Amino acid sequence: MMKIPLTRKSIIEILNEWDVVYVKKHKLSGYVKPENNKIIINANQSTKELGITLFHEILHLHYGNKNIFHTDLQIEMEARYYYSKKPDLLEFIYSFL
Repeated sequence: MMKIPLTRKSIIEILNEWDVVYVKKHKLSGYVKPENNKIIINANQSTKELGITLFHEILHLHYGNKNIFHTDLQIEMEARYYYSKKPDLLEFIYSFL
């Protein structure tokens, strides 16, 4: 698995192109809608799961922009790493919302 670190610059590039939208009562934790550049996040999650889901969806876009495939499990594990080890990046992401 090729890893490319998520950085402030890469987050800015993604969030300049994609809007984050919180919805209630959705069966998925999160997903992207490429037809209108929206990251959809299920708001009915714990604070921790909201952060992990946001990292998860941003990582999908991060690797997708570089045409690098990762399984959903690989993305989930990396999202959980960023959530627990890089809280400053989560704060940075939330500053855009």
